[in-house]
Amino acid sequence: MKIMNKNKTRQKLVLSGSSEAIEYLQTLFQSGELSKLLDVNVLNISITSEKTPTEVSLVNLSQCLQKNFVTAIAAGFEVIQDILEPPQLVLGYQRRSTRSSTSGESDEYIRLQSAQRLLETNPDNSTAIATLFEIIRTTQEEEVRWRAIESLPKNARHRLTDVIGLKKEELRLANHPIKLTVSAIKISDEEVSVFIKLYPAGEQTTLPIGIKLIVLDESGKIFDQVPNEDEEYDEIKYKLICNLGEIFSVRVALGSDSITESFSF
Repeated sequence: MKIMNKNKTRQKLVLSGSSEAIEYLQTLFQSGELSKLLDVNVLNISITSEKTPTEVSLVNLSQCLQKNFVTAIAAGFEVIQDILEPPQLVLGYQRRSTRSSTSGESDEYIRLQSAQRLLETNPDNSTAIATLFEIIRTTQEEEVRWRAIESLPKNARHRLTDVIGLKKEELRLANHPIKLTVSAIKISDEEVSVFIKLYPAGEQTTLPIGIKLIVLDESGKIFDQVPNEDEEYDEIKYKLICNLGEIFSVRVALGSDSITESFSF
């Protein structure tokens, strides 16, 4: 472990080290031994996994869709075997969740609802399943596309091709454990639809107030940011279209702590 920066005005030390060293430091702090060893009053410890630009690993979604997960694994992601199993995609009630708005008047949304109702009474309804696959393949509304994917019964999921799911377990921001999942489905030779989700980990039931999911373009400029309000959320969802050759980054931020993951297609 070594000191990376010391702010004399605020009396703040920034340290880097192995995960074992950081865990040991946190144990000392929790037991009160750290203040005794340093002979100063240590008020708080904040753990961040933020990477410098040179350390950010680029996840190649095109390779992942071809079942080559080398870049994803190198960036610390695990492969989700079934992206429709909880807690990756969940239908149902959330107390507070960010979602893309979907017009209840759109023809595709009405078709989706009709297929969902048919599957509620008969999970093997071939007409409803065919409708869902058509919506997934042709819709221009990303919220409708991913809701159609969510609605597929288990016996039809093996027909989902060119779709992958990646996850990172228990990222830590300001001592809050958070899970990140990234799902992608190829919608043309030049486009992929990406679904990003944040949700609480460990014993937490809600995300910490103030957490932000920030999408950056290739130059590092902010493309979008959610949520707009500092409120309590069970999860944060974001969907976007990535074009062939495009690079984008996802930054999860809470206060001064942040974690950035970068992707290409």
